[in-house]
Amino acid sequence: MDYRSNKSFLSKYNKLINRLLWRFLLNKNAVKNITNHTKLINLFKSFKCQNLIFNRTKFIYLFSYLSNSLTTDEKLSTLFHHYNFLNNFFTSSQLSKLFKTGIECYTENIGTDNYNIILKPSGMLEFEGSLSLYFQMNGVRLGTLSFSIAPGNVFKCTDESILYIACLQQHKPQNDSISVATKHFKEVQIANILLEEIDALATVFNIRKLIGVASSDQLTASNNTYVIAYQSIYDEFWKKYNGVFDGHDYVIPLPIVHKPISSIKQTHRNRAVKKREKLLEIRTKTLENLFLILNS
Repeated sequence: MDYRSNKSFLSKYNKLINRLLWRFLLNKNAVKNITNHTKLINLFKSFKCQNLIFNRTKFIYLFSYLSNSLTTDEKLSTLFHHYNFLNNFFTSSQLSKLFKTGIECYTENIGTDNYNIILKPSGMLEFEGSLSLYFQMNGVRLGTLSFSIAPGNVFKCTDESILYIACLQQHKPQNDSISVATKHFKEVQIANILLEEIDALATVFNIRKLIGVASSDQLTASNNTYVIAYQSIYDEFWKKYNGVFDGHDYVIPLPIVHKPISSIKQTHRNRAVKKREKLLEIRTKTLENLFLILNS
């Protein structure tokens, strides 16, 4: 169904938006809510002028956004902080590139295959993070890490800004390509590569804290019958990177610190060294590419 051309759907959608918006604006915190929503609309004017965002973006905080544990106020605060950060950090031309074509963070060719990691807005899937890092092979997405730049105080941090990861996944229909890519990248899993990428991105943004959503609050996981399977994708994965559970999320210090090689079984050390060398290569090239783009 093409929802954009379905007048009945659009009518019901707009009525729902209006009902939720007025419910949020007209309550005991009416003045504060109206003020904050107006600030969001004013912030979005420059994005709209360049045709960079959807009309619905200013309402996304009224629905499921980032985590099940966030209040509407916290979601609004995060949405505003994210776009305000981008608006202040990037030039107009850089913002246009980010939103329209994406920023290529890393690229590598091996034989006839091209691998790249691109930073782009999450589009229709923005509810799981406003920006996404896409790991691609020959233009086909094999993995996605989606995140938003959030105010630290929403997550009880003293940091002005943190990176909040709301989605981390490999695309199962591409399992054959994922196997080929993993072999090329010295058996490093795509999830580990994407986490190395966001660590590099945090360096560029001068952000020193990463927060990963717990499976119990992850939006897709909480609606899935097999929610236990998501614990290894999220909870156990964050713990491998020294993530500390704070009751809702996992706080991960940056830069990422890998466990000492001496703590790894001797028979596995050569393999671990090769993996880390590949991750370091990816991180170094990513930083070079990002700084080149920002200084151009």
